[in-house]
Amino acid sequence: MTKALLAGVVAVLIVAAPRAQSPIFEVASVKPDKSGAMNRMINMPADRFEATNVPLQTLVAMAYGEPGPPPQALANDRISGGPSWMTTDLFDIIAKAGGDTPPGPAGAPQKLQMLRSLLTERFKLAVHHETRTAPIYVLMLARSDGKLGPNLQRSDVDCQALAAARGTAPPLPPVPGDRPPCGAMVGIGPVAMLRAGAQTMPALANMLSRMTGRIVMDRTGLSGAFDVDVRFNGEDLAGLPPPPAGIDRPAPAADAVSLYTALQEQLGLKLDSQRASIDVVVIDHAEQPTED
Repeated sequence: MTKALLAGVVAVLIVAAPRAQSPIFEVASVKPDKSGAMNRMINMPADRFEATNVPLQTLVAMAYGEPGPPPQALANDRISGGPSWMTTDLFDIIAKAGGDTPPGPAGAPQKLQMLRSLLTERFKLAVHHETRTAPIYVLMLARSDGKLGPNLQRSDVDCQALAAARGTAPPLPPVPGDRPPCGAMVGIGPVAMLRAGAQTMPALANMLSRMTGRIVMDRTGLSGAFDVDVRFNGEDLAGLPPPPAGIDRPAPAADAVSLYTALQEQLGLKLDSQRASIDVVVIDHAEQPTED
């Protein structure tokens, strides 16, 4: 007897796995800032993200920069396109990330992912990436013997211990003129200043990127954290925030030197101009947010 072999046809249903959703803040408030204040600040205490008096360009720079910790924002020349109000209109943001987000600096990568989602939702932000050749600066030692300047001193402050001791309490506002023990501040006046406490050289390079409007790459070879105090003429720096509408920027002091001279004389560092291929975030679309 011949047995008939039945070929069974097995139907396989392939279900595409859902795309992972970007993390979002549990709740967020976005409001225009009309205070006319000079101070601009971004903090990430506990499970919150807080931005005060900042333009959309700064928020994009944070959201698409290196998450750290510590987070490092994009330089101005790594953001292209977008409406003109991105650099002039100022906003306040208070957002809550949720209990499963690590507090303080450890939670920065998650909070910045949430910031991307917030910018997409509230500002209708759309971007794409391009590779372009552009001028950059390389941060180097100014002296062949490696001697540092008088205003660049090694720091022994344990910033993680300070953050742990503070717990969920927000950081205290800096006292005018004082160096933050674990942070940085830029002052604008007849003599501009950059004062920073317990900062690494890559972090300093990132600050200089924001001030000069050009990518700064660290090639100092210096490890560890440093206290920085540099004073200079900030009149021609692309990255310093403009004064509020109706207020003139103070004229520079007659004896104020350029940032580039100040870095060499006061810190023992220099900025060497070079060209490199860089990743650029191109703004395709952005809209004014609805106030809440």
